[in-house]
Amino acid sequence: MNTENKTKIISIKLKNVSNFRKVYDSEEKGVMYGATCPIMSIHDAEKEIDQVLGINPRNQKHTSAPSKAMQETLRDEQDAFVFRNRGLTFIVRNANWDNKTGMLEMLCEIDETSDSQTNGLADGAHTYEVIKKFIDDTDEAEIKEITADVRLDIISGLVDKDEILAMVDSRNKSTPVRTESKLNYEGVFDSIKEALSGQSYENMVAYYENQLVDEKNEESGYRPISINSVLSFLMCFDLKNFNENKHPVVAYSSKKKVLEWFEKRFSEDENDLKNLSMILPQILDLKDYIESQIPKVWGKISARFADQQGVKKLKKEKQLDFSKYKVNYLIPGGFVYPLLSAFRAFLENTENGYKFKVNPKEVFDQMNSQDGRSIIYKLVNVDDKNPNSMGKNAGLYDSCYGSLRGYYYESLVN
Repeated sequence: MNTENKTKIISIKLKNVSNFRKVYDSEEKGVMYGATCPIMSIHDAEKEIDQVLGINPRNQKHTSAPSKAMQETLRDEQDAFVFRNRGLTFIVRNANWDNKTGMLEMLCEIDETSDSQTNGLADGAHTYEVIKKFIDDTDEAEIKEITADVRLDIISGLVDKDEILAMVDSRNKSTPVRTESKLNYEGVFDSIKEALSGQSYENMVAYYENQLVDEKNEESGYRPISINSVLSFLMCFDLKNFNENKHPVVAYSSKKKVLEWFEKRFSEDENDLKNLSMILPQILDLKDYIESQIPKVWGKISARFADQQGVKKLKKEKQLDFSKYKVNYLIPGGFVYPLLSAFRAFLENTENGYKFKVNPKEVFDQMNSQDGRSIIYKLVNVDDKNPNSMGKNAGLYDSCYGSLRGYYYESLVN
């Protein structure tokens, strides 16, 4: 029986690589380089990269909550992706960069007789899968507008197999205990779990990183919806901290501060927070409904929705997270949050808990059916239509809120 290694060399060529520099040089450990490149360059080298995934021990799923957060960054803030993501780490036989053309060639040596590899994509497979999915889901006409870059760490000359495996294992287990895990352990999220009990997406919400859909079944996959996102939608309806003059812009701009808000509300008045949490299914359904209606209403008011900055036409229809509503676009969160938070104008805190004075979806439809009254006019007419700017524009939140409040008193109160 022939037990000799059967090796082959995989050449991975990445275009438009920039910021290439030597970070560290060790005679014993090898050489480390750093660089950045467009995510499109990674996608273009998909065939070759797919052949060098054997070095990474983790089962990669682009549906995990961290992966979902990456997708949201690509959707809403492409320029921030390179800063918020630790990128891709390749262990290679050698690497050569042409500073004139920007072409980077990495050579990986693969042992075809072994399941354990020492060259390849050592860390960042989640990022790689998210990049592929984001580009694959984008309509071909929109691909040219993708501007996101990704960070690259490249290690060459590392030959000790035990050292390689130790490094790969360490990098893949380097995530610290996150605030979400701590709060979950302390029971702070119990009111959310109670509110979402029985909903179709109940087991899709991740209360800590890489939480499984079925915690007794490792094959069930990771929960795709971060608790941070869920809480950010709830925050839009906090009557104690926000009113007609102060709006929850932070719900969009900082998921970290959303957690701080929820923890503080829990410590100050746990019962009131629980009462507010009970309407969360209605809030999440409203969020999806608004998102599903934006393209068609925008198209009636103004130019094609697909032409708006940050909007991506999908190759196939997608169902939203909290409902059966479907969309044909990736819609920036900066469009959704100012509209959603405006419906706080219809919320009241009664002896029997929080409730809406009127059916928010029905009012939304009524306004959209009347010329010049749709709240989506506020999005269409804003000066800076950069989605990230819109999500942080306190004036836009105020305008949307005032529009709904005005409609309520003009048209709905007898």
